[in-house]
Amino acid sequence: MSWAVYPPAGNPVVLRSSGLDVASLFPAHHLVWLQSGTAALAWCLCQHRLRHPEVAHPEVLIPAYGCPDLVAAADYAGYTPRLVDLAEGTSEYDAAALLATVNESTLAILAVNFLGLAANVSAIRALLPEASSIAIIEDNAQWFPEPDRPATTEADYLTFSFGRGKAIGLLGGGLVAARVQPVPMDVLAPVTDKRWPIKARLYNALLHPALYGPVTRLPGLSLGQTRYHALERLMAMDPQPKGVLAANVERYQQFDTWRETCFDEAFTAISAVQVPGLTTQGRHTANRGRLLRYPVLLANREQRDAALASLTQAGLGATAMYRHALPDIDGLEGRFDSSRVPNARQFADRLITLPVHVGINRPVIERIINTLSRALD
Repeated sequence: MSWAVYPPAGNPVVLRSSGLDVASLFPAHHLVWLQSGTAALAWCLCQHRLRHPEVAHPEVLIPAYGCPDLVAAADYAGYTPRLVDLAEGTSEYDAAALLATVNESTLAILAVNFLGLAANVSAIRALLPEASSIAIIEDNAQWFPEPDRPATTEADYLTFSFGRGKAIGLLGGGLVAARVQPVPMDVLAPVTDKRWPIKARLYNALLHPALYGPVTRLPGLSLGQTRYHALERLMAMDPQPKGVLAANVERYQQFDTWRETCFDEAFTAISAVQVPGLTTQGRHTANRGRLLRYPVLLANREQRDAALASLTQAGLGATAMYRHALPDIDGLEGRFDSSRVPNARQFADRLITLPVHVGINRPVIERIINTLSRALD
């Protein structure tokens, strides 16, 4: 394995303030700042439950492929999570499966933006009764509004994450943008981590492949492993990362997506590769925004694992993302029936993500394309 390893995602934290008013990006919303994206989701679920005390045992619908933090947020808020299968070959809900899962206890649906591929909120809304009390919560942990793709008002709540490796990564923090005035709710006061500036500088340094590679080899570190972790509390966002958020938003809005374009052009010509969010003619689908990582679907798990092994051996920042559908994630064993979500399990088996962050240059892009092409021959 290459000693130098490119991180799969992550851009350096800008450690300065800015005059940008982040609230101006959400003119139709009320903003709530929390300690993480998971906490932001849980806050929305708690908030909507307060508005509907008549639903004694609320349920929330969750895509069967996704981060286990979705389940952790539901657990904290006292909802029963119900997994819904994906449409084949996509990260979006299967409409028939979604409709079949809705019942009188359904109080919320999570519409997940996967790596920059937005969920079709309007299509989800169209499946529900006109006077439904079901909230649609748009989870944008892996995306943030862009100059030409602003925040929408289709969902009842929008959530964002500022954790490590996110679209705007500040090592922590979360945001809720709610369409209606929030009901008063207890949230713990923020805790200022005096070591945060040091952690941010260390994180910036570790994004260099020569340093990231050795760190990935440290015993017991388990970088990138996906497992369920319970959410223990709701707390306001640390003022230090919040203080530099605006400068990081400014930098994010100036990013050039040429890396994505290079992959688009290369993979349009490779029939063995399917790219969610890209048509066979090389055009972006309407739901595709700026990508956190570049998703690629291969034929099956065996082909995916072989290609991933080649890319990993070369230290090129490829991953299998969560690797499993939610029923098969560590810490969630036995909670869900995996036989009911075959498309989500197939999606998990076929997916590779490729890095498109600022640390990836054109020679690295060429190495990734060539390595993947050889693995598919």
